Amino acid sequence: MNIDEILRRTASALNLSSEVITFEGQHFGGLNNESYLIRVKNERLLVRIPGVGTNLFSDRRMEALVYQKLAAFDLSDIVRAYEPDGLKISVFYEDAQMTDCSNERQLAEAARLLRRIQQLPITMPNFDSNYSRTQRFQVYAREAGWQFSSSYLADCKQYLAPDSFSRMADPRYLTHGDFIPGNVLFLPGKTPIAVDWEFPAMGGRWNDLAAFFMHGSLDLEHSAYMLTAFLAKDATASEWQELAAVCVGCSLMWYAWAAYKLQKMGDRLYRNFAENCLKYAEIWKSEVRP
Repeated sequence: MNIDEILRRTASALNLSSEVITFEGQHFGGLNNESYLIRVKNERLLVRIPGVGTNLFSDRRMEALVYQKLAAFDLSDIVRAYEPDGLKISVFYEDAQMTDCSNERQLAEAARLLRRIQQLPITMPNFDSNYSRTQRFQVYAREAGWQFSSSYLADCKQYLAPDSFSRMADPRYLTHGDFIPGNVLFLPGKTPIAVDWEFPAMGGRWNDLAAFFMHGSLDLEHSAYMLTAFLAKDATASEWQELAAVCVGCSLMWYAWAAYKLQKMGDRLYRNFAENCLKYAEIWKSEVRP
């Protein structure tokens, strides 16, 4: 999308004249979207343009709904405008920092943020799990021409079977769906917030924690540290086992997402991400009791 189109879409969404909007440049948008900085009068805003295939992976109605429900709790980014195709205009947080996974204090604060999110009096009408997401993502990847290896499919059968996840896929918890270090922002003098709620649903207790571990490439020691902060106590052997299994499944799920992106876009960035997903699954397999 060119600059003129971005300005036009922004002006339309905000119900403003394009003359009061200034384009300031592209902002890092992560693996899924493109983001641009604009200025409206004295406020800087972030315009998110959905990336290739996000209409398949994200339910924009659920995203819009969760932002409405979160507005009263000051735990997410503030949205100025939202359109059905996924264009989002939100407040740009000056001096905000993404989570530094080498900083144990930030890891603990991110874990406590996740616990607060799970304790919110918010329910969503949809349920999702790593199993169901993996099934969908594999379909999209195959339709794009990707062929999954037999070893990967065998791992999916072992670690993502519906019956093995029935106990852990507890629908009581509000899940972000993309709770990764880059989506947990630290604001000066404030508690962290979770941004970019593209995959909200009710789901299992461990799903978001597992995603954070994987995307942050946390080793087992830092994962255990963060888990203790999340639980506000030492984890039991059973809790560690459950989390380990979810971490394997989470890595396999994100591999299927990366397979689609890689097949459609062929970017080395997605190839590296896909390889890291499988490597991380291997780390957590050793923690799952036979």
